[in-house]
Amino acid sequence: MPSPVSEPQVPSATGPTLHRRVFYIAGFDPRGAQFYHRLYADNAALQNEVHARAHAAGHRAVRALQTFTVGPLEADARFDANWAVQARPVGDERPDAVVHTRYTYLSWDDLARANTPRGVVPALKALWAFNTLLWTSRSITGAWTHAKRFWGSLITALLWFVAVLSCAGLLAAAGVALVGAAQPGAWALGMAAGLAVLVGGWRLALRWRFVWLLHALHYYLRWGLGQAPELDARLHGFAQAIAQDMLARQRAGEHSKTVLVGHCMGSSLMVVILDQVLQALDAHSAGAAPPIKLLTLANVIPMVTLVRPTHHVLRPLQAVAARPLPWLDYTSPHDPLCYALVDCVAVANAAPPAGSPRVRYRPRSARLDKMFDPATYAQLKKDPFRMHFQYLMASERPVDNDFFTLTAGPWPLEHWMDPT
Repeated sequence: MPSPVSEPQVPSATGPTLHRRVFYIAGFDPRGAQFYHRLYADNAALQNEVHARAHAAGHRAVRALQTFTVGPLEADARFDANWAVQARPVGDERPDAVVHTRYTYLSWDDLARANTPRGVVPALKALWAFNTLLWTSRSITGAWTHAKRFWGSLITALLWFVAVLSCAGLLAAAGVALVGAAQPGAWALGMAAGLAVLVGGWRLALRWRFVWLLHALHYYLRWGLGQAPELDARLHGFAQAIAQDMLARQRAGEHSKTVLVGHCMGSSLMVVILDQVLQALDAHSAGAAPPIKLLTLANVIPMVTLVRPTHHVLRPLQAVAARPLPWLDYTSPHDPLCYALVDCVAVANAAPPAGSPRVRYRPRSARLDKMFDPATYAQLKKDPFRMHFQYLMASERPVDNDFFTLTAGPWPLEHWMDPT
């Protein structure tokens, strides 16, 4: 574990303006760059209000109260979409105090849409296929051992559909049985009740996002088992473009920092991307390779590294773990859609031998409970999907680790690994 990082200073008149390059990849989400740009911009504006109120109240517990300015969404032939973010200390108008961040959204939402078929029959087919993979790959065993709340998420869709089908079947069977008992019309009532249960159960599955969760988990496990070559090809293209961008900035004498960010399934995708970026830098960099850092949020990496023997994700994880680079991993025990506070390097036995170079990996609790008043947080906990996206959203209270300070604020990522 690294020693505590000394607290760097916010840019001043005597220091250089800070520049950062952030590459973000989402989890399985059919919503694209416009949604994520709007999510970032709207919540950055909300975070500005929180920081402004804290500054006016003399709040000193948070080290970097900032004002964030988010630019418009811009098309990019290499990376699909970018936007600029500027951050400055609240109340400080000095131009040299600004932190400039170029935020890039890595798009694969088209693949998510293509693998989210609509309708009951495709959902039931996915339910069967997913649970077949889940149990035969032993992924379910790893979840039970290390993250029981996530284990519950894995079987949610199965339990729901089994319950709905069973209830509908019982009602229909009761109607048929009552026909034999000379109850006129009972069969029709039983069939109608069974149909109503099926329709209501399907609508609730859509409303509660069980269907989306089913398709997301199915595709993620398929990819983890090497059964989604189209996504592998997309990740390879991202890795090559990121490496070329880093080398071009290095040759131009730019000193901007590169941070890779992955949320949910995107955490696993970003580990694979990072491994390929490092390989490309090794092959093309003259002298020392440009520095790179990794931030993962709500990770589900163990789901695909603890499955039956496969190196599809495990080998990249092992390669990244053998690199001396900073990796900060935020999860929350109140988020049922992640492996909360699980050391994904250790549980996969991916750490290199003692004494050899290794990643400066630090799993930390996001402490989502600290971001809100107790009453607000009690309501938020009732919506697991809202909790799962809180990592990317504004907080109600000022905290050190809000998403905007982490990705666009003045402090380097290492600062949050061992905060003082």
